[in-house]
Amino acid sequence: MKITNLIFLLTVIIIYSGLNYFLIYKTTSLLPATLKPLFYTLVVILFFLPFITIFLLKIGLYHLSKSIIFISHLYLIFLFLFLSFSILLSLINIFLNLNNRTFTYFLTLITTLIFIIYGYFETDRIKEKTIEIKTSKIKKHNIKIMHISDLHFSIIRGKDLAFKIKKTYDKIKPDIVLFTGDLIDSYNHEINEIIDILKNINPPLGKYSVLGNHEYYYGIDKSIELHKKAGFEILRNKSIELEELEIIGIDEINSHNIIFKNSNKYTILLKHRPYPENTEFDLQLSGHTHGGQIFPFTLLVSLYYKYPSGLHKISSNKLIYVHKGTGTWGPIRIFATPEIVIIKIIKND
Repeated sequence: MKITNLIFLLTVIIIYSGLNYFLIYKTTSLLPATLKPLFYTLVVILFFLPFITIFLLKIGLYHLSKSIIFISHLYLIFLFLFLSFSILLSLINIFLNLNNRTFTYFLTLITTLIFIIYGYFETDRIKEKTIEIKTSKIKKHNIKIMHISDLHFSIIRGKDLAFKIKKTYDKIKPDIVLFTGDLIDSYNHEINEIIDILKNINPPLGKYSVLGNHEYYYGIDKSIELHKKAGFEILRNKSIELEELEIIGIDEINSHNIIFKNSNKYTILLKHRPYPENTEFDLQLSGHTHGGQIFPFTLLVSLYYKYPSGLHKISSNKLIYVHKGTGTWGPIRIFATPEIVIIKIIKND
């Protein structure tokens, strides 16, 4: 996994550098000479903020690090949105033959800032979504599932999210909780409080999880320990029978064929990434995509993934639900509201 992490890091740095170059290219031609040194200084400081945070964390300045990483996340999102809207508005400019670079630049800047402000507030507005699925495999009583995914606890996302999950759990009282991976991104000084809150979620049929890619980025052994401390039973290429359900967990990296215990039961397959498993199941629960998280990246995600978010029919007897995520990587969501999903498996009388 060290090579994978290195490739991921280099890719991020290259893209990040390219976005900064684009901002400099678009801005400097419109600035007076007296302001250019100030602008270059500001960009250099913002560029190095993530690296400064690593140093500050090592010397124990946690709260300062939290503020700086928040700013650096906002800056990265600003760069992405600025690029996106700049391209879009430049194309409109060309199409309408307006040829006004200054107007296009400032319209891009204002639009970007408006979207960031909107996205900041959307991130904490967790939606409760209910789905009903009828099946003849449930004979005794209906089963209520609470599906959470992509929590992404980090230096900027802490116990407030855990409290919201617990509050929803107390309200809906599900029979079982299923978590489809990405518990933690980075160190959080509230992690013990977060774990205590999650540990107090105790549905009658238990709570089960699979690993996501961020568990490997954070450190697989540390991540597994946190899953267990929070009370999750991790299903790593493993199945378990619960009354009229069979729950199967597919590992994020080292997946292999699963031996089913009882195909007559309603079978739910947990897999972090939304690629349908080539095996027998009734419902696959996945996450990973965040529904694109930030418009217009949402459009790219919809093109890349066959099942980007929501409930889809794979075949006549197979469904997949792709979760938009309960938490958020970074501080912003735009037109991809986080969610907690309640799935009711209902007897088909």
